[in-house]
Amino acid sequence: MKSFVRSPGHREQGRLSTGIYGLDAILGECLTRGTSILLLEDENSRVHSTILKVFLSEGIDGQESTMAVMKESGDVEVYGTGSSTEQENEGRMVIAWRYSKLSLGKPAFKFNLSRKKRFEGILLSGEKATLESILSMAREEKELRMAVFSLGSPVWKLSGCGEKEIIAFLFELRRLARANGHICMVSIPGFMMPGTNLSLYFDIVAEFDSNIFSRFCPNYNGVLEFKKIGGHGCLRVNTLESLKYGVKIKKGDVCVEKIDMPPEDVKPPGGSCGQDKAF
Repeated sequence: MKSFVRSPGHREQGRLSTGIYGLDAILGECLTRGTSILLLEDENSRVHSTILKVFLSEGIDGQESTMAVMKESGDVEVYGTGSSTEQENEGRMVIAWRYSKLSLGKPAFKFNLSRKKRFEGILLSGEKATLESILSMAREEKELRMAVFSLGSPVWKLSGCGEKEIIAFLFELRRLARANGHICMVSIPGFMMPGTNLSLYFDIVAEFDSNIFSRFCPNYNGVLEFKKIGGHGCLRVNTLESLKYGVKIKKGDVCVEKIDMPPEDVKPPGGSCGQDKAF
């Protein structure tokens, strides 16, 4: 049985980063080459787009081969490094009541959302963004960091890309990701494909809720619920305390953190959750 046990050093060597510390902490050793990640979009939110751009920015910062795919014509913007928000607020930070005893020591978000720049990697956009062109690049290249924006959206369907074609594409993309060491992050408006089990074609699946109407926790830009967490060559037992995490996008950075609701009989100061804290 020893052949099935990976040493901690071996697992650590292959780990990558999404560019967001809180997300990396959740995914842990599952974030390796050969892994496919699905972000199920909420029809009222654009948070997925920001996360995809940070994912690409991390690849550029690490000098990886990167590819972006979007059906709309035009360029893709990514973010430059140089976090400023945390340093500016460090001296006047207000800590939520349930975190008052915790240390402030944590990795800072390395990118600044206000420092936008043109994506200089492989770009498939407009008419060049086809299912076959994506697969062609996935066959030719090795160890790509790939981000696909809003696959299956109306603009894809107008080009003749139906649900059947998307399913066949996702099956082949996952195979190529594993064979060629790619790491793929794909966002899909799942509400437009309600009868399809998209989780079959991905190792990690997370669904967004913009909570515009539910107001589950209004201090967040959205809630990210994990439906599946695995990884290529990774055996993992779920040890997460929660599967729902808040996503907060501020002027300069992004944080993903566990949503801790206060006990029903205790009212926290200010009555809000997720108050000015970062994960």
